[in-house]
Parts: sequence; C-alpha cells; structure tokens
Amino acid sequence: MKLPRDMNRISTSVGIGGTNVNADAVVTEFKLGSVNLDPVQRLAVGTFRFPPGFADGLLGADVLLAFGLDIDVPGRMLAVYSVHRCTTTRPDWSEPFEAIAGVTPQKDRLMIPFQLDGVSGQAILDTGASATTIGARMANRLGLTEDKMALDRKIVQSGAGSGTVTAHYHWFRELRVGPSTTKGLMLSVLPTDVGFGDALIGEDFLEGRRVWLSFPTRQVFVSKLAHETGPQP
Repeated sequence: MKLPRDMNRISTSVGIGGTNVNADAVVTEFKLGSVNLDPVQRLAVGTFRFPPGFADGLLGADVLLAFGLDIDVPGRMLAVYSVHRCTTTRPDWSEPFEAIAGVTPQKDRLMIPFQLDGVSGQAILDTGASATTIGARMANRLGLTEDKMALDRKIVQSGAGSGTVTAHYHWFRELRVGPSTTKGLMLSVLPTDVGFGDALIGEDFLEGRRVWLSFPTRQVFVSKLAHETGPQP
C-alpha cells in the first residue's frame, strides 16, 4: 500500500514466530466493514509467516478492547458492539450457549480457565491460531520433560513473527474448556511460553461455534455443539 512510516514510533510485537520491531505505518482511515475506527492514525507493522492468502494482518487489543465481539464462525460473520460495561448483557442467540466462568483480565487480554489432564491453566482464545497450543510453563506443571516427550513427533510452527519454532506433538487424555470436553487428543507443546497465559485455544475449539467476547465487561460466551447440549452425566 506504500504507506508512510513514522520513524519516531517503533512498535514491538511478540508471537510464536518471534519478535517484530518495526516503525509504525501512518493511516488516514481504518474500518472494520462499515465501522470507522477513528481516531486510528497509526498501525504497528509485523512480519508474518502465514500460509499464502491466509491474512494480511492481525486485529489487536488496541482496537478490540473497546467492543463486544460476536464471532460467528459457522456463519462467517463478525459483529462489533458498543458495550457500556453492563455485566447483564447476554448474546441474543437462538442456539444454546454457556458463559465461561472465571474469566480474568491480564493487561490487554481476557484469560479463559481450562483443564488439561486435570491440571488447571489460563489460556488466550486465539482466533488466529490453527490449533490449541500449550507453552513451557504448562508443560512443566504437567510434568512433561524432554525425556517424556522424546518419542513425540516434532512439528514446525509459525505465525506472528518472522521465524519458526519446533514443538512436540503430544497425546493428552482430556481437555476441558467451558462446555467442551475433548478426550484423547494431540496438542503441540512449545519449548517456550506462549506470551500471556499457559495456552492458546485455537481453531480446533472454535470450529462450528459462535463466540461472544466482551473486553469492557470481561465476559465470554460460547455456543454449544450438538453433543454438548444433551443430558449431562
């Protein structure tokens, strides 16, 4: 786009692929659909290793903190709502849904509680992650040493950052996130931490769901899949 750069404003961003340090791009207008996000005048510039055609950038907390977000993955729609810190707000959905209890703020993130093989952690719901990934601190609490993962297949992961990282692909008995319980699954285990929290909850959880995220009210709602709406044991 040949955007001018502001050499007096240097932004640092951190992702699985490493750290980006670049001068900000100067913009005169920034929109999400028909929503004009004034007064956005600068955007951080990152280097990504996404698959071709995957995305041109990432929407960050600097923009999203102001809104409630209705992320309708099956319907391929994103709606943004102006939220006035009303904690009684609930999604106007026809499908069954559940509030995720215990959501806590950490800087500019909403941390979602989860359990992996009975060990509790705090995760970021990452709509840009293709799969759920756990970091080194969570691996340590699970007792996953290099020896215990010696026979695991290794995979190369990339994302927000110019580099790549090699992770172990490890088998777990059970993952619980909100209304979802998944038994017998493979997850990647990073040799480093994932930034904030213990894990990134990715597309494998979001697929087929509708998610409501509200930074101002610190609320997260997720729709239930068909097998999660029946009688519970």
